[in-house]
Amino acid sequence: MYSHMESQFKNSKDHGEAGNLINEYGIKPSNALHVAVMKTHSISNIALEDKELDKIKDIKRMWLE
Repeated sequence: MYSHMESQFKNSKDHGEAGNLINEYGIKPSNALHVAVMKTHSISNIALEDKELDKIKDIKRMWLE
């Protein structure tokens, strides 16, 4: 069903950036890929309950407390 999306990211520089983020911040791979894609598209805000991304200064996590 999502094979078109999978192939889009398979050879993407986002995976390399995600690896860098994992090494630098020690975040989960899924969060690292989200941040890598956000950086590619100049997105700095994310609605996420997981506070792990608070470690990254260029990302603003928003959630209803």
